[in-house]
Amino acid sequence: MPRGGPDASCLDRALQTNEPEYLDRDDVDPAVKRSVVRALELVGDWFGLHERFATIAMDEVADVPDPRILELGAGHGGLSRKVLEMHPTHHLPPAAAVRVLAEGTRVADKLLIIDLPRPPSPLHLMRLAAMAPLAPFVPFVHDGVISSLRAYSPSALRALADEAGVDIALRGGLCTPQIAVVTRR
Repeated sequence: MPRGGPDASCLDRALQTNEPEYLDRDDVDPAVKRSVVRALELVGDWFGLHERFATIAMDEVADVPDPRILELGAGHGGLSRKVLEMHPTHHLPPAAAVRVLAEGTRVADKLLIIDLPRPPSPLHLMRLAAMAPLAPFVPFVHDGVISSLRAYSPSALRALADEAGVDIALRGGLCTPQIAVVTRR
């Protein structure tokens, strides 16, 4: 299925990639990776993203006395640090996280996904056109372009949820993070 969903236009289907970001690659100079992480931390701090996303996560588990949270795809760890600050026992220690991943058959009661929004293809193309010239020179922009091309649209997330037999509630807009709360049916 295309990232834009089952009914994605030809343009939207072209605006996707499976290329890894610098942070995901072993052949990238560690200094480049550190520059991406520093930029992500600065942007997260400047715009209050870590605080905002941690609050969203805490709101989802507010009625659970001592929730266990497994964060997958944690990126540079800014959100994890903020969640730990707000509630030090939410986070699984490494050994427990390894067991959860190894078992693999366990399903969460609730899954919270916070990701970049995937705008309609004409807007997405305009956004990429503005960013692409800087991508070869600014590692943070490079990874932002790749992330934007790998993000799922609301349509795609709904289709994935249907295929998995789970319910999904989507929040967010064209310029705000896409938030999906996935629960069992």
